[in-house]
Amino acid sequence: MNAALTIESVWKAFCARQISRGVSRAQLQESETAFYSGAVAMYDIMMTVTDPDLDPMQARSILAALYDEREDFLRVSEIAAIDR
Repeated sequence: MNAALTIESVWKAFCARQISRGVSRAQLQESETAFYSGAVAMYDIMMTVTDPDLDPMQARSILAALYDEREDFLRVSEIAAIDR
């Protein structure tokens, strides 16, 4: 694994792209909490789908649902960005 690829490095890249300069400390902390909560949830899901006792078809189903969620999120995010 690339040592530079950490949750913190992804958080910093996210901040550079998505967090406005001058945002309040409280808003930044809330955003960071939400970001890390999402990272923990994703980690838990990845641990589930890589469990050797999980049926491979079940793992594929979980990953397909995650892919669909990601696509929905990106579509909504793109629309929101256009509306700004």
